[in-house]
Amino acid sequence: MKEKIIEKVNTMLPMLNEKQRRLYLASEAIAFGRGGITLMSRISGVSQSVITTGVKEIKSGDTEIVSADVPIRRKGAGRKTITETQPGIKEALNHLVCNATYGSPENPLCWTTKSLRTLADELQKEGFHIGYRKVGYLLKEMGYSFTPFMSRIFLILKSYRYWLKLRQAANYPVLNG
Repeated sequence: MKEKIIEKVNTMLPMLNEKQRRLYLASEAIAFGRGGITLMSRISGVSQSVITTGVKEIKSGDTEIVSADVPIRRKGAGRKTITETQPGIKEALNHLVCNATYGSPENPLCWTTKSLRTLADELQKEGFHIGYRKVGYLLKEMGYSFTPFMSRIFLILKSYRYWLKLRQAANYPVLNG
C-alpha cells in the first residue's frame, strides 16, 4: 500500500504549484489517518508544518481553486537580495579576496588562504551584515569556485607533520631534504 502512495505522490507533485501541492499532500495525510502528515512529509520532502497548514485550510474550508500556471505570489514579493539591501558588498568582498589571492595572474588557478568565516568577519568589521554562508553564495555568484584541492594538500601536510612527530618521539632520525 505504501508503495502505491509513494508512486501516486511522486506522479502528482511535479504537476502542482506550491498551494496545490500543500493541499494535495494534506488531503492524502487526512485520508491516511494517524501518522499521515509524517508519512506524506517523508515521501514528498515537504515539511510537516506545510502539510499541517494544508490540513487546517481544508478543514476550515478556506481553499480556493488555483490553476497550476497562475503564479501564486506577487511579482517582486519576497526578500530583497543582499546586493540590493547592502550596496557595495560585492565590491568589498572582491577587494578582500583579491588582496589575499595567491598564484600567477596568468595561471587560471588562484587561491586564497582566507576562510568564508574570516571573510564574513572582515565584511562585518566594514559595517556589512552578512554570514559566512552568504559569503559563499556571493563568491559563487561572482564566478569563484570551491575545490577540495587545497584542503587535500593541507591534510597531506598535517599527516606528514604527525608522522614526523611520531618518528621524533620514537627517537628515529628525521632527515630534512
